[in-house]
Amino acid sequence: MRTLYTARSARLTAAALTWLGAGLVGLGVILAVIAFMLGPPASQSPDSTVADRTRTAVGVLVWGFLAGVPLIVVGQVIHLLLELRRLLRQVLRELRADRNSATPRKVA
Repeated sequence: MRTLYTARSARLTAAALTWLGAGLVGLGVILAVIAFMLGPPASQSPDSTVADRTRTAVGVLVWGFLAGVPLIVVGQVIHLLLELRRLLRQVLRELRADRNSATPRKVA
């Protein structure tokens, strides 16, 4: 039976998710700066204009983080699981080599 999801495609998926998440966070920061600079028209009183701009910028920034951070976390978890899989294979290989060798190895 052929494996549909190889380690290489898992690494590529993890990297893509991490970069996509980072891009969404960056886009949120950029849009927050633009929202603060462009904000509502100046026909309102200056205090309410600054408050509205700040509220809008913070809202956009929060949504950027909420959109991007879960993708970054999932990508990093996939990376960690792949590394754990590699390390477990290496340990298993060492254990099999110890069991099959004629003389036991000393552990330092």
